[in-house]
Amino acid sequence: KKEKPLPEIAQDERPFDIPESWKWVRVGNIGSWNAGATPSRTNPHYFNGNVPWLKTGDLNDGYITEVPEFISESALKETSVQINPIGSVLMAMYGATIGKLGILSIKATTNQACCACYPVPHLFNKFLFYFLMANRKVFIKMGAGGAQPNISKEKIVNALMPLPPLAEQQRIVAKIEELLPYIDRYEQAWRKLEDFNKRFPTDMQKSILQMAI
Repeated sequence: KKEKPLPEIAQDERPFDIPESWKWVRVGNIGSWNAGATPSRTNPHYFNGNVPWLKTGDLNDGYITEVPEFISESALKETSVQINPIGSVLMAMYGATIGKLGILSIKATTNQACCACYPVPHLFNKFLFYFLMANRKVFIKMGAGGAQPNISKEKIVNALMPLPPLAEQQRIVAKIEELLPYIDRYEQAWRKLEDFNKRFPTDMQKSILQMAI
């Protein structure tokens, strides 16, 4: 199915300046985006096959190496589900897991609450993954306003993304992954500090009473 061309990026749309070697692009132009589907549960021939079928609850903000549910070849032929290639970047569009991400290490289909992108050759899939993760709150905010937040595929593909050359994407990802363990340790230390601050008044009162006794 041929997608409708996305609008050109106007100068006043660009939120900040980027290096000359970079380029502003719409997220929909950096890969092939597909929304999933759920075969009818009333047809017993559509499930318990050998085709991995991923639900948004299976997303783990990391690599997807296995999924608990499978559909059949019949479901693949007779419904709108599509197989997403290895390396595809997945994003939950609504529900309790909205904004959750994953990268496929296996070929898999998805349900309708999940959007999948198979990047073009000059886009490093992990660069897209970290871009979506960094902007998760922005995308969720874009989907607010209804009974439940809903990040539609249209909103995702029309979003702007600053795209560096491939080699620089790889360097940025390497630096992010070098720093992530430090961020995790900082978060743990911060939680301990917050817990200490919450307990401090009570602990101090107990200490004073103990000293008085």
